[in-house]
Amino acid sequence: EQSDFETQFRDFSTEIIEMSNKNAEDVLGKLIAISEFITSSTTGLQQTWPNVTVKNWDVLTTEDFERTAGPELYLFAPFVRNEEKKAWQEYAVTHQTWIREDLFLRGMGDVDPGKISEEVYAFNYDTESFYDFSLPVWQVGPVPTNADMIMLDLYTQASFRRMVDDGLEVRHILLSEVVDRTFFSDNIQTIESDPSRDHHPRSFAAQPVFETFFADSQISAFVFSVVPWDTYFTDILPQGIEGFVVQVQDTCGSGFSYLLNGPEAVYLGEEYEQDAKFDYLVQTADFATFTRYLDNNTDVANNDIQYCSYKISVHATSAYADAFTTQKPMYLTIVVILVFVFTALVFVLYDYFVQRRQTKVMRTAEKTTAIVSSLFPKNVRKRILAAAMEEDSNKKSRISTSGKDKLKSFFDNGDESRHDGAKSGVGGVFDKPIADFFPETTIMFGDLVGFTAWSSTREPSQVFTLLETIYNEFDRVAKRRKVFKVETVGDCYVAVAGLPDPRKDHAVVMARFARECLTQLQALTHELEVSLGPDTADLAMRVGLHSGPVTAGVLRGERARFQLFGDTMNTASRMESTGVPNRIHVSAEFVENLNKLGKSHWAILREDQIYAKGKGSLKTYFLEFQKDVMHNTSDATSSNGENSDTPRTLSKKKSLHPAAGNTSLTTEAPGDKISARVERLVNWNLDLLCRLLKEIIACRKSNSRVSPESDMFLTALENEKSVANTGNVITEVKEIIKLPAYHKGRQQLDPESIELDPEVVQQLRAFIVSISSLYHDNPFHNFEHASHVTMSV
Repeated sequence: EQSDFETQFRDFSTEIIEMSNKNAEDVLGKLIAISEFITSSTTGLQQTWPNVTVKNWDVLTTEDFERTAGPELYLFAPFVRNEEKKAWQEYAVTHQTWIREDLFLRGMGDVDPGKISEEVYAFNYDTESFYDFSLPVWQVGPVPTNADMIMLDLYTQASFRRMVDDGLEVRHILLSEVVDRTFFSDNIQTIESDPSRDHHPRSFAAQPVFETFFADSQISAFVFSVVPWDTYFTDILPQGIEGFVVQVQDTCGSGFSYLLNGPEAVYLGEEYEQDAKFDYLVQTADFATFTRYLDNNTDVANNDIQYCSYKISVHATSAYADAFTTQKPMYLTIVVILVFVFTALVFVLYDYFVQRRQTKVMRTAEKTTAIVSSLFPKNVRKRILAAAMEEDSNKKSRISTSGKDKLKSFFDNGDESRHDGAKSGVGGVFDKPIADFFPETTIMFGDLVGFTAWSSTREPSQVFTLLETIYNEFDRVAKRRKVFKVETVGDCYVAVAGLPDPRKDHAVVMARFARECLTQLQALTHELEVSLGPDTADLAMRVGLHSGPVTAGVLRGERARFQLFGDTMNTASRMESTGVPNRIHVSAEFVENLNKLGKSHWAILREDQIYAKGKGSLKTYFLEFQKDVMHNTSDATSSNGENSDTPRTLSKKKSLHPAAGNTSLTTEAPGDKISARVERLVNWNLDLLCRLLKEIIACRKSNSRVSPESDMFLTALENEKSVANTGNVITEVKEIIKLPAYHKGRQQLDPESIELDPEVVQQLRAFIVSISSLYHDNPFHNFEHASHVTMSV
């Protein structure tokens, strides 16, 4: 019986592995066939990419949707480069009739899918695209009943972007990591939700579409299909054969299982535990190897690529084994188990405490590694850890020395044996220093202008909110552009390009980094203006750049730090201190590096020469980019209080906060002419007073109504033709409205639910404008200072 059970299990396991791989070839081969059909039809019709529409796309894919299991979705997305985007969008709007044509062929001609978006849009509407091309969804199967998903840029989603980048390199079909149905339902909105299957695992396949059939042909588009995993395991076993469990494991760390009962595949979930007594029968094999990321000209998977490959394991269950074996008493086994119960409990407790200790040590190590990673470059980090491991090894060797050996060493070497904690080196303090010389680098110094005066009127939490917001954004830009952040000293930000990994284009990289930092600074200060005060947007930054050699290393001690030393650091600091707010001030050495890289047109000679301590008079330059450079605020001043030079004024980035430039709150009275600076202060005060007014109205509505007697008295008072002049203003005050009593337990209305009448908002704004016109531009007695007082209240 046991032999028959094992033989049949191995036979069926082999069949499951072979048939599942064949199903994968059939299902994913359909996607390859669609790709080749598109290439053939575009070549025959002489269509020009990306302006390609596949005729009867729904008919081409509809057969798969009529199956019990199979792909749930097909997407066709052409590559659209940025310079082609405008023409592509016009083409898409003109040719969106394919949706209605495919709906008609499905017998759904009365369905109105709506209009597609006139522009390519990202998965998240608040995410800007920094890529050279887009991958918009153009055709979908089954044909969508809502056209909103058309023009969705798939390249703005991380999973699709990774698959596309890998597909451009390997030039064949790839299979993604596991995703669930809600990923597509929430983002693509074309699949009707099935609660019983929403949690089932799925993967999408990506196949490149080539412009021609030549081997070196350019990739012009991608086709994607969404395939549930039960597709590969359905209709494999004959009816009546039950109890096989297929476990799928990928290299990305996820796994799940299916129970095969005849032709059906039942999803068991991710945490299904296999029967350990059948582990010796488990058969494991690679799955869909033709979809893996492979090295060029080899058959070995590239382990350096963050990509998921799959293995399937076939397990036996007790239900299948029961058909061959019978239950027999295992009394002797139970007696043996009882004998070892005590011993087992001891080992379990021991293992528990050891595991808890190891977990604690591992967490501490992870935190330490994270701190070291944030402070030091990669190569320096490796050298520090290597030195620490060597020191630990030396300590262990000293500890293992017996007392007799230590005594002998004392008599042989004198007092040296007592200095076990000392390290070799000069003065007996440190080993060889961790330092390197980098001949070609570019250093940036960036200092906030006006920060000292601004921070003197703010609370500490507001000061750190500003600095953390700005510098965290700078850090993200630095990480993306491969720039190393050295340190922040107060409101000064120091970064370097060209180390730890030397690069020839360090000057260009740092120039672009400095430009983006200035752009992000203005955007963030405008965004924070509402919460941190009206003059936050007036903050600016002086940036200084200089290229040259530098010595870099770890200055060890109680608080080790990665430091840069040399004349290049001093010169870069001088470039910043003698610069102009919102402009990039660079040295002649920096411009020489730009010239070597063909970017000399970026530099504009500064008319006046600067005097730098220890350098004398220097000829310097400003950087001006052709498209997007910063706008210098007209009233920005340098940190020493002197008015700054005014460069060419260029476009300022629009504020990210919805309150900035809110047209509903900026209606000016006829004849009003106020500056942009006063306009911002007016809008800020208007937003604050409107919120307070909403809170008052909500409080009144939450309590009892105003007494009717108040309305009658107010009407009578308005009808009086005159008021007696008693000579005292106080005596003319009348109690018109009796306020209701406050009830502590009464529920308060949400002030945000209150809608103010536009006329009220306009009158309130006119009032604020009138108040602002009464102020003169005197220090500590102007409209801006009054706004500060309002904020503090």
